[in-house]
Amino acid sequence: YSVINATDVGVTGRASGNNATDIVIPATVVDSGTTYSVTIIGNQAFLNNALTSVIIPDSVTTIGYYAFKINALTSVIIPDSVTSIGFDAFSNNALTSVIIPDSVTTIENSAFAYNALTSVIIPDSVTTLSGFNNNLITSVTIGNSVTTIGQEAFRDNALTSVIIPDSVTTIGGNAFSINALTSVIMPDSVTTIGGNAFAGNALTSVTIGNSVTTIGGTAFKNNALTSVAFEGDFGTFELDMFRNNPALATITYCDGTTGWPQGFNNGSTIVVTTPIGCSPPDAPTIDSIAPGDGQAVITVTPGADNGSPITGYTAYCFGDTFNLDASPASPITVSGLTNGVSYACAVTAANDVGTSPSSAVSAPFTPVGPPPGC
Repeated sequence: YSVINATDVGVTGRASGNNATDIVIPATVVDSGTTYSVTIIGNQAFLNNALTSVIIPDSVTTIGYYAFKINALTSVIIPDSVTSIGFDAFSNNALTSVIIPDSVTTIENSAFAYNALTSVIIPDSVTTLSGFNNNLITSVTIGNSVTTIGQEAFRDNALTSVIIPDSVTTIGGNAFSINALTSVIMPDSVTTIGGNAFAGNALTSVTIGNSVTTIGGTAFKNNALTSVAFEGDFGTFELDMFRNNPALATITYCDGTTGWPQGFNNGSTIVVTTPIGCSPPDAPTIDSIAPGDGQAVITVTPGADNGSPITGYTAYCFGDTFNLDASPASPITVSGLTNGVSYACAVTAANDVGTSPSSAVSAPFTPVGPPPGC
């Protein structure tokens, strides 16, 4: 141990001669009659120690870089006192699952790299996210406080789709490269897409929102793109961002935006951008409403997107109360309705340009609770 201050110590490694592969890190230690809290697991503390299990006390706030790198851990419980996980902290183990507590705010590069993770949930506490490259991840949920998805965050996994929350402003280099992505939803908050960020996937189309000002080299290299749409001004964009997409024939930009036209090198030819009119979507059509216990599930058919993909729907229901709920896709569930009261609903759609006119108002319906005894 290493004394940090009058109350805290950091773990620096195992005691001399201790070759145990299962270890329990204590919450406190006593030195010269003083009791200290163990708050830090130091850099390289258990690097290459052949560990098969470890228990981390809930006094720990920081796990340093290389702390548990190159071991044989198959699972680990990170206590909800931890706020920071350093780079390569748990890399090169055999982890198949990990739970990130909602105390963690920062996960650094390669923190969980080279394991066998298949899914991960990032809590809303995390603001800076990286560290899961070279796993087997097929599913990821990214919390709504993440602002930066760092370099190589999910590189070399098995993701087929990902939803990026609208808190994110930066997607780092190679963040999602070498996966199996066929679709990606990028919110209007994103301003920077790093080099190779989505390279080596199976994307067939991509829309670059009007918030994006910087795109690095070969950001979408080696996909299956056939079309690309830009919704904003030409920014600091590398013209080789679409390299090695031989089927890419159509790249559009919105009339009235600046810096266009441009010619993008797709590896075999130069694709010149063409202008299109972009406007809010046409009104959606309500197909059905399924009333339930205090709610209604509304299914819609979208109207034309008018050059900018639809990003979500908002449903409005009127009865004894006014209720609204939003969803990125159909169906939309509106909750908070009063059972036994008649309601009618309308729906609008939105894209990056604006909001559609309202759908026609639905026929009346009445939400109903479950039968007595259910």
